[in-house]
This record gives sequence, structure tokens and C-alpha cells, in this order.
Amino acid sequence: GDGIAVLGAEDEGGEFVPLWPHPEYASAWIAEAFGDQDLSTLELAAIPKDLMRSEVLPEFRDAGIHLLVFPTNEDDGEMLTAEALATKLGGFLPREEAA
Repeated sequence: GDGIAVLGAEDEGGEFVPLWPHPEYASAWIAEAFGDQDLSTLELAAIPKDLMRSEVLPEFRDAGIHLLVFPTNEDDGEMLTAEALATKLGGFLPREEAA
């Protein structure tokens, strides 16, 4: 399907999307976190770095969605804003368009 699974937790600061460097890590975390739920329609997808920086991160920034980078069953990962992740990826996000 088309769409991104947005999660949320008040103690985590609102809505966020988890990201992993490899699908095996994602599958392990999802199995542990949501083991009793039917996630048969969930598909893991790779997002190219250029697409992440040019489209995905600006949309997350505008929507106030954070990114939980590389959570595992042993580590909580790092919660970042879209702009902070863009900087770590070696660039900056395009400016918000005036409404």
C-alpha cells in the first residue's frame, strides 16, 4: 500500500516514524513491539537518500513528525526532527513555502 506508518506516544513528544538502515532490524523491532497485532498489510520500503531529503523530510517537517532513527529491541534509537536528520545526512531541507 501507499502510505507511511506514523506512530505516536505522548512521552516521546508526539508523532514519529521509525527508520532503520536494513529491513532485518525493522522486522525484528516490529515483531517485538507489535507481535500480537495483524500487520500483514505492512510493507517495509527503502527510501533513497535524495528522495528522503527532497520530499519526505520536508513533508515531515511541515507536519511536525519526528523520526526515530534505528530503534532496536536493545536500544531506543535516537529521536530527531526532520531538519536534524537532514543535517546528519549531509544537507539541509528546502525552505518551507509561504502559505
